[in-house]
Amino acid sequence: MNKSYTFFFHYNKPESKKVGKPQITVHYKGVCHLCDNIIVNVPTFGCLRKNQPMFIIKGSCKEMIFNNGIITIN
Repeated sequence: MNKSYTFFFHYNKPESKKVGKPQITVHYKGVCHLCDNIIVNVPTFGCLRKNQPMFIIKGSCKEMIFNNGIITIN
C-alpha cells in the first residue's frame, strides 16, 4: 500500500531574483526542492502561516517525479 505524504509549495522570491527567472520551492518528506515549474494532479488548498512564507499551497500525494526542473505531483 502506497503511503501519502504531505507537501507544500510556494514562490521563492529571493532565489528567483538570484537566478533571473521564477522559482518554486516544493517541500516534500523534509526536503526542500527548487524547480522551474510544477504539475499538480492532486487536490490542494491554501494555508496562511504566521512566519515566512506567509501563504503556501498544501496537499497530500503518493508520488513526486523530478524531471529537468519540472516536478510532477501525483
